[in-house]
Amino acid sequence: MVEAVELLHRHNIAHMDVAINNFVVAMEHHVQLHDCVELGKIHIIDFGASHQFELGPGQQPAIELPPTQAPKPQGIKRLDPFSWDVYCLGDAFQLPLRGEDDHNRKQPQPWILHRYAA
Repeated sequence: MVEAVELLHRHNIAHMDVAINNFVVAMEHHVQLHDCVELGKIHIIDFGASHQFELGPGQQPAIELPPTQAPKPQGIKRLDPFSWDVYCLGDAFQLPLRGEDDHNRKQPQPWILHRYAA
């Protein structure tokens, strides 16, 4: 998951909606449909809010944050988009570790956590 976000950032692309629900694990039927997909590999999806910037991480000024699945900390409305992705990635890791979904409802730990973080 970190590698996916890092790859986007190397190309000056901010995903802008990094959330646990926007990562999928490639299953057998995905591999059969696309030559570039590896079985069991995690892929990032939903690029609707994504944007490619002229400036990269550490250089891009703050922008107005779009509506996202992750809650904005302390009412922040503007932030460097690459920093926002990293914040949201941390939130994506934190939710399953706390046993919650993205609406703070108690959930059993997802299988993906047991498979890749155990």
